[in-house]
Amino acid sequence: MIISLGVAKMPKYGLSVSGDVVEAVERSKGGITAILADGQGHGQAARKIASLVVSRAAALICEGARDGAVARAAHDILFAAKEGKVSCELVLISADLDTRTIVISRNTAVPVYVRPSSESKELREVNEPSYPLGTERGRRPQITELPLRPGLVALATSDGVHDAGLSSNTRFGLEHVRQFILGDAPIRPSELAEQILLRAVSLDKGRPRDDMSVVVLAVSAEEDEHMIRRLSMRIPF
Repeated sequence: MIISLGVAKMPKYGLSVSGDVVEAVERSKGGITAILADGQGHGQAARKIASLVVSRAAALICEGARDGAVARAAHDILFAAKEGKVSCELVLISADLDTRTIVISRNTAVPVYVRPSSESKELREVNEPSYPLGTERGRRPQITELPLRPGLVALATSDGVHDAGLSSNTRFGLEHVRQFILGDAPIRPSELAEQILLRAVSLDKGRPRDDMSVVVLAVSAEEDEHMIRRLSMRIPF
């Protein structure tokens, strides 16, 4: 099987710096973890908060810490550094080759959308109650674990996407995701992430009211005889 990851993101309208930070790191026992952090506020100040959380989370994952422990440690670090005065939403999506599972760790009210396998015709909304890091002692993540199967797709967004269209009663949601994921076309994570982002931007009339980020992790039943790993990135400035 092949694990693919796609990311698309942009800042709030009128700003050049996004308070959302996304990173991907390889796991110590095989696999990959996508990290999405959304710092409180906007611009450079929010980015510093999110960068602190992402950098510590990435280091712990590389050292072999489990995702739940990573989220708790990131909370403790942010709480200590900012004295409980700022928050950060955090989502970890891991394809763990050691346990052969997909692990979704959420410290956010924003749901993660999951298609469990290629045979599934249902789109699951992972939205159990969960709260951001940083403002209360002992905060823990909400954890969901699913088997690693061909056709699995996990899609996470920041609240800028989730709340897109809110002012005009056309809020982004499950139905917007369903039409992209449950179709017959093959899932290409980079293309899917961009399609979802552009749909959210259109719901905000082309002027995003908040930072927007989309992360898509997909598992396919393809083969690569040379076992080549690829990474591609495009950053306008």
